[in-house]
Order: sequence, then C-alpha cells, then structure tokens
Amino acid sequence: METAIRVQGISKGFDHEQGHRPILKLMASWADGKPGRPDNFYALKDVSFSIQSGVKTALIGNNGAGKSTLLKILAGLYRQSSGTVEVKGKILYLPGLSIGMHPQLTVTENIILHSAIYGISRTASTQNIQDILAWAELERFADLEFRKLSKGMQARLAFSTCRHITADIHLLDEALSSGDQNFKAKCDRYFEQQSTTDRTYLVATHSLKFAQSFCTDAIFLHKGRLIGCGPTEEILEQYEKFNERKASAEP
Repeated sequence: METAIRVQGISKGFDHEQGHRPILKLMASWADGKPGRPDNFYALKDVSFSIQSGVKTALIGNNGAGKSTLLKILAGLYRQSSGTVEVKGKILYLPGLSIGMHPQLTVTENIILHSAIYGISRTASTQNIQDILAWAELERFADLEFRKLSKGMQARLAFSTCRHITADIHLLDEALSSGDQNFKAKCDRYFEQQSTTDRTYLVATHSLKFAQSFCTDAIFLHKGRLIGCGPTEEILEQYEKFNERKASAEP
C-alpha cells in the first residue's frame, strides 16, 4: 500500500507575540543590550508518523495539542520550522464548514464560489446546485444572502457543497462541531459511505464516538508532541487513561 502522508521530525514554532512587542519590553531589551526578539512558542515538537493511502485516521488531543497546526502544515498553509513532510495526491482541506463562503453572496452564488476554490468549473457546479440544495434542505433559500442563514443552515450548505469535491486526501478540522443532531446524523451516514472508499482521511475531532465509528487509526497529540499512533481502539484507550491520570493529579 502506498504512503499518502509521511511526516518526519517536524516542529513548528511561532513568535509568542506574533512579532509585536510592547514598547516597554523593547526598551528594556535595548537597555540590556539584547536583540529583543520575541520568545518562540512551539505548537509542534519533533512529530513523526505516516498514513497509508485509503486509511481513515482520527487526530485527537485536548485543546492546544497542535492538531490544527498540523493540518495546516499538511495542507501547505504553514511551513514547518524543521523536519520533512511528504503528501501524495490532491488535498481537500476543510478548516471549518463556512470557510470559503462569502456572507453577502446568495446561497447559489456561494455554491459556485466554494466549488471554484477547489477547481470545479462553473458548468459542473451549476449542475450540482439542485442536489446540493436538496441535501442541505435549503431549496427555499437559494436566493438568500449567506449571512442571513442560521449557523446550522450555513454548516449544512458548506458540507453539502463539499460532497461534490473529489480529492485523494481529505483533511478535516472539527467538521462536525456545528449543526443540530439531524444534520450530524446525515453527516454520519455520509461518512459511513466514505469508509469504504479509497480516499485518505485525517480528521481532527473531539468526538471519540466518531473516531471509533469512522477511523481505523488514530494519532494522539498533547502540547505539540506525539503521544501515540496506531489502531483507533488502542490510541483512544491511551488517550482516556492519559486524561484520567491528568485529572487525578490536579488539586
């Protein structure tokens, strides 16, 4: 089986203050004769793993684990500070269900725009409009501005549009974090269908139930470090025990 994603010893550092320092700190550093560069914060530290083509992998960890940073590096939005990344195939990156939607365009116009971002022609996206609207249950709102939709309706539209985008590797960042229970159930059915495809999925999620049902493998990050990587059941057990130990150690 071919390797779709290979990550070797990557780290990602950020300027703690994003390149901006209060004038008093700058003056103090000048007085001390120091260069006054911001402290570095490392969102990822020496992370290595590989994912085979067609494998569905959950990316788990508490807030601040580095999950979103890792996905952005794989998608090419961030460049790692050190280490190497190899990704083979066309990537679909979904950092959120309303990303790529313009608030002042209509629902129909946003379907065309969102599709175009991922290389789908206007002709092809136009042919998909009725199916997208029907799946999202938004047929009556085709000419309404996106900003006037509820958050749940926005999520349904974006997810429905993405169903028509084909890619070898799907990187999802908390894609199911919004929407009502009916919408999530519909998404669950969609992912159930995707589980038998040859597409590679890496999904950052806090839903252990979703990880168990959809993913055969899991990656566990904590404060930027790789804690575990392997079969989903083993890694979820490791994750739960880790959190139990952490909770019992707290005063």
